[in-house]
Amino acid sequence: YVISQAGVYRINWETKIWSDVGEFLSCLDRAVRFQKEEKLHLMDLEYQKAAELYSSNLLEDFYESWAEQTRDEYREKYNIVFGRLAQSAWEKTDYEKCIRYLQSLLLSDPTNEEAHQMIMLSYALLGNRSAAIRQFKVCEDNLRKYLEIEPEPETVNLHKKIKHGNPKDYRKLLNLVE
Repeated sequence: YVISQAGVYRINWETKIWSDVGEFLSCLDRAVRFQKEEKLHLMDLEYQKAAELYSSNLLEDFYESWAEQTRDEYREKYNIVFGRLAQSAWEKTDYEKCIRYLQSLLLSDPTNEEAHQMIMLSYALLGNRSAAIRQFKVCEDNLRKYLEIEPEPETVNLHKKIKHGNPKDYRKLLNLVE
């Protein structure tokens, strides 16, 4: 992989070099291609592979501005991966998986209010009203802590409907997050 010529070291570009970042990007490219081809099962598989490859922020301990910008770009790609996986699980009414994917997204972006809304509704649809109400509190705390703002009226409304509504009517709340 590394060649030394006349005391100078360089990468041998003629060899095939594997990197998690390169494979992550390849998975995203394949997922987008499969999405365009409407091969949704294959799309999901590629997004799942990409999710497994992203173990931490790129160059986490490197504080140069170019590294920060690149790290932010990859973090956004990570968020897209988990957002797409959550949406796919949601469409299959697999609310438990949807919650897991959205919780992973929230590790990277704790102020993503739409993710909090989908988690709240997923918990409610699973019959776990107390978890849905706790998720609202997490959302509210994160928005105050990181952005010094209050939740959007839609989030507050969803919380109120889950808290005071009839569990049989939760399906009617679907249009609040779609």
